[in-house]
Amino acid sequence: MKILISGDYCPIGRTAQLLKDEHYSELFNDFEEITANVDYSIVNFECPITKSNDKIEKTGPCLKTEDVNSLKALKYAGFNLLTLANNHIQDYGGQGVLDTMKYAKQEGFDLIGAGENKNAAAIPFIKVIKGIRVGFINIAENEFCAAENNLPGANTFDFIDNTNTIKKLRGEVDKIVLIYHGGREHYQLPTPDVRKRLRYFMDCGVDAIVAHHTHCFSGYEYYQNKPIVYSLGNFIFDYKSKYQKGLWTEGMSVILSLEADDFKVELIPHLQ
Repeated sequence: MKILISGDYCPIGRTAQLLKDEHYSELFNDFEEITANVDYSIVNFECPITKSNDKIEKTGPCLKTEDVNSLKALKYAGFNLLTLANNHIQDYGGQGVLDTMKYAKQEGFDLIGAGENKNAAAIPFIKVIKGIRVGFINIAENEFCAAENNLPGANTFDFIDNTNTIKKLRGEVDKIVLIYHGGREHYQLPTPDVRKRLRYFMDCGVDAIVAHHTHCFSGYEYYQNKPIVYSLGNFIFDYKSKYQKGLWTEGMSVILSLEADDFKVELIPHLQ
């Protein structure tokens, strides 16, 4: 079994013109050949798809797209599951979250990490892949994105809630993969707190962890023979001109290959 996970996909900037013109092959540059050779492919959708103009108040930019071609492009590239627990999914309020989920479901994507309220956002996604029951969990650090009891948003970090989710899921699946959105932006090493946190989730029963959010690739380790990838960096995220070079443009995807009873890591570097 092979599961591919890519980092932040934000269809803005020059990417938006390629999407408008449906130049998908230029956007992905044969990446679809990689997804064609794995069993399941995942990418982080880093902004809402919405026509709402009601920005939330926050530090940092509010990002969005109105172009459903941003989803059609991912379908062309062979992706199956969108992770939505990230710090931009709620940039245009609860309506932006609901619109994103609606459009993604219409295009046939599996979804995880966001919902119409806190309980819905925290629900894991279970997929049988080559006869193996895999449970996926998606968590974001809470940077203006958390779902609440009556507010759509992302599933956010909480030691107790996250631990209970893992322990409950452990009895329902063969393997657990946690996709985590957090860490210090533009810095290539995990903080001691993040490293301790992700190792703790392994101790709770997770079999593999892949993180993103930092906009630069980072290292990985095997902890108790299980992989933790600390950051993939960007997948496709065109932004300000000062970021159109260097680490912002140097990302990687990862293939988790199940060998015997453990996942092994294969890294796929890519340049924007």
